[in-house]
Amino acid sequence: MNKIIYNYHTHTSRCGHAVGLDEEYVIKAIELGIKRLGFSDHIFFPGLSQKGVRMNEDEVDGYLKSIHQLKEKYKDQIDIKVGFEAEYLPMFIDEYKDLVKSGKIDYLILGQHFGQFANKIDIYKEDVIRYALDVKGAISVGIFTYIAHPDHFLLGVKKWNENCEKAVRIIMQACEETGTPIEINILGIREHRPYPSKELFKISKEYNVKYVLGVDAHKPEDFNQKDIDRAFTFLKELDIDILNLKI
Repeated sequence: MNKIIYNYHTHTSRCGHAVGLDEEYVIKAIELGIKRLGFSDHIFFPGLSQKGVRMNEDEVDGYLKSIHQLKEKYKDQIDIKVGFEAEYLPMFIDEYKDLVKSGKIDYLILGQHFGQFANKIDIYKEDVIRYALDVKGAISVGIFTYIAHPDHFLLGVKKWNENCEKAVRIIMQACEETGTPIEINILGIREHRPYPSKELFKISKEYNVKYVLGVDAHKPEDFNQKDIDRAFTFLKELDIDILNLKI
């Protein structure tokens, strides 16, 4: 049977588009045989609200308290970590650096859903080179443990094109130089999204990069064997081995 022993990409209902109690995610992860579980809900934007997308800043303390309580309660069954999935946005990067230094969280993963265009936050649409350069910028900061769904930019692209390949090579070169892993995103497999992209991962094999699996759980039932098996089929088709990432 295909097994995963860790998952560091787990959301909570605080983001507004995930459901279920925090403890229900833990129970389902234990049932699936996961030994290390990381919660990484969408990080707050200081001073700004994105209802239905991410938690507000005043929810952070409750989030951290809940996960730390679960960490203690289930310490004999699973190793629980707490962090955030965050965008690289220059307007907020100093706050995120301070958060990492504070010791309140264990890690950040990069999930580049939005970019900073002048003083506004917006989606990239088809500006895939800008996306890639922002991911490269994030990697250079050195606070992100790995890159979640590096092929997320494909949601804004009608068809794979030359710029897509250029963007991928920018990202892979940066990951190779820094040893930053990239994620095969199981939510994308589950929902038949344009990612994980076979085109991207075929190119990635031309570089010395490391790979992780991320469940990207938005409900407790996302921890299930069917999705894990489908992810391993993807891995086998591309002859990819997964890093045993310890946080």
